[in-house]
Amino acid sequence: MRCCWQHLAALACLLCGGAAAYRVDDAMADHTAAAIDFAEAGDMASAVASFRAAAAFTPDVPEHWYNLAEALADEDWEGSTAAAARKEAAAARATHAELEAEAAGGTLRRGLVEEVLWDAKTSVEAPAFPAADILLPEQVSRITRTKWKPPVGHADYDADCGWSEWVTAWDTNGDPLLTSIDRFFTEDVAAALRRDGIGSRWEVADIHPDNKVKDDPRKGNGFPGLRVDAARAAKMQTQTCLGPILELVNPAFPALPDAALVQTLYGLVDKKLQPGGIWLDSQRLPHNDIKWDLGVLAGGDVPGSYASVYALTNDFNTSGTGLFLEKESGFSLLKTLPMNERAQGNFNPHHEGRQHPELDLLAEIPDPHPHQMKHMRDNAWVKMIMVSYLRYNRFVLYDGRRLHNQYLEPEDYPRLSADPAKGRLTMNSFFWARGSQ
Repeated sequence: MRCCWQHLAALACLLCGGAAAYRVDDAMADHTAAAIDFAEAGDMASAVASFRAAAAFTPDVPEHWYNLAEALADEDWEGSTAAAARKEAAAARATHAELEAEAAGGTLRRGLVEEVLWDAKTSVEAPAFPAADILLPEQVSRITRTKWKPPVGHADYDADCGWSEWVTAWDTNGDPLLTSIDRFFTEDVAAALRRDGIGSRWEVADIHPDNKVKDDPRKGNGFPGLRVDAARAAKMQTQTCLGPILELVNPAFPALPDAALVQTLYGLVDKKLQPGGIWLDSQRLPHNDIKWDLGVLAGGDVPGSYASVYALTNDFNTSGTGLFLEKESGFSLLKTLPMNERAQGNFNPHHEGRQHPELDLLAEIPDPHPHQMKHMRDNAWVKMIMVSYLRYNRFVLYDGRRLHNQYLEPEDYPRLSADPAKGRLTMNSFFWARGSQ
């Protein structure tokens, strides 16, 4: 409830314990009551000082900031017309609005600062993104950095979270391309997750053979290496630390506890354990992470989803995740069923209607290093928009409906290992919203 100090004057005698006993630097004093008493006595300078004290000692009370703003603008105070007073009053009103929005469940956060690092409309220089290369700058509209660290005791604060800012690249439709969060967990939590990953009982990821060509191992589909479910504690830590960031990046996505399906797994990329010890055709081209069994929305829209890569190694900093667009359609974020059918049909090596059926996929994207820049940047079917490189304790988030794939440089391949202490150890989380039909 908004409260103006002028409306409380009648209560002053009941609330104020006497001006003689009052000290503006006393954290336990009733500063609002004292301010009202000063104002009624015509001492507006002291009233302003007391309203400032109320806001300083109990900053989480919206009314204290509202009262301060009103007092600073009161014409009976001789300092009200000063530029500094007007600026302070505006800041107090903004803080009051943020606190009220937060109390009402809004996404405004006190202390949050967002700055535009690059804007396609105004920036002259090429876009830059931390630990990433942008190959198609025309697909990026802006890059923002958001700084915010919830205070201890805040509903969104958790002692396991190490982040204080994140950087997001946005596509030309205003959708997030990729969000990068350094120091996602505290160092102790990151080290514990690495130990847990190394000590897990790993399993070779399932490879699903092609229904039409079951005797050719190249025609299967699946994750190239080993995976294991992370402990429930890791899953909950990830949701807790990601939740307030995702709420700001995409307010339309459900709160993570309300997602239809959540998965958190450790992953190791290593083709040696696949059938035939080779890279599959499907692994040479991008994919998305849509769960069709969760249904679609009315009109064929695909429900939202998010995927992430969290690095638990310092040894594969030249590898990462690439984001792609399909060349014929120009699609990258496949939001609808028709978009998926068109874009993925254009490059699916098992689809008869694909683009360039006369080309041999293995010749176009050959071994032994199919995921290197030479083959990923621009091939017959897709172009790479950007690649984000692994960094220890960095959390990279992107829309699961967007075309993406792993990225490796030639020097990375010999070091890929099924030993999690030596290999490309990551933790990957996936979040899916539910469709309606």
